Amino acid sequence: MRRTGRAFALLIALVAAPLQALPDFSQEVKAGGVTFLRDSDDPHAYHALPSHARLATDAGGRARFSFLSFSFRGEDGGEGPSGALLNFLLVWGLDAVNAEAAQNTLRMRDASAVIRGAVPVLSGSWRVVVSGPRGRWVLAEGDAPKQPGSQVAFSRRLDPDTAKRLETDLADASTRVAVGFLLVCEGVGPPVEARVVYDWDRIEARSDLRALHASGASFAVPEAEVRAAFDALRADGSIAVDGAQAGAPAAQDAAFRGFREALFEASFGATPGSDDASALEARFARRAERRRGRVEVSLSKRSREERIAVATSDITDAVRDSLKAGS
Repeated sequence: MRRTGRAFALLIALVAAPLQALPDFSQEVKAGGVTFLRDSDDPHAYHALPSHARLATDAGGRARFSFLSFSFRGEDGGEGPSGALLNFLLVWGLDAVNAEAAQNTLRMRDASAVIRGAVPVLSGSWRVVVSGPRGRWVLAEGDAPKQPGSQVAFSRRLDPDTAKRLETDLADASTRVAVGFLLVCEGVGPPVEARVVYDWDRIEARSDLRALHASGASFAVPEAEVRAAFDALRADGSIAVDGAQAGAPAAQDAAFRGFREALFEASFGATPGSDDASALEARFARRAERRRGRVEVSLSKRSREERIAVATSDITDAVRDSLKAGS
């Protein structure tokens, strides 16, 4: 009972992080299968990056997922409207048991370690993906909660085609179901003696860079392609990084993030070349607005930054167990 109480108290701490406490993105520590960031003001305080995407469970530990197909007979005895009712609950973040285990592992490295809370989340989205005999497809998606442990409730009547495809896929033993959360997190970066100059007029003139001029979700590209575009713009002088620490990885990364966040919006997409339903990653689509002028950004002061975190997991067994228990 005492252990349960400690775990519960730790879980509350993870959910209710102080607003003024921000993680330092340059201070990453892995412990107990969880990635932590040190607090920007306290070297013994840690923030947990988003993890453990899953179906929520009821008091008995059963995953909250239901799929009820239906059809109606018309007055003439023929087949009438059909479809299905789909309901599920999603959640992300450490549960009490995993939180305590992670903190115990963390204290093997730092005896004074305290998990101050989860990394602050500004916004996010979720997606449930099915990978069946006919390929991978999106079952449902929506906005994600900012707090770990907050549940996403999804309830919808599926049209006949979608209902039939899901029913067929779930009947196939090879089908996999995955959930993913893409979350925009807030923290601070390290000060670097460098500055970045973005010549937006020259950048926007590079019509040969498709990723920079196509907009909309259908043109979303992997981060590697955005990075390649950034490198090309640095090579031709459209983006310049100078200063005493201009060559430091921290300076290069900060310059890249400024470019990416100014021109692109993050979305979910399948990892290229993978048939794994849980292989989801952040992809980037060009923002509709265009940038103009020449902008200089100093990196010499610690400032607030945004980072993207992705938490995914395979929930196939939980889905099948839940449907089996409800049949």
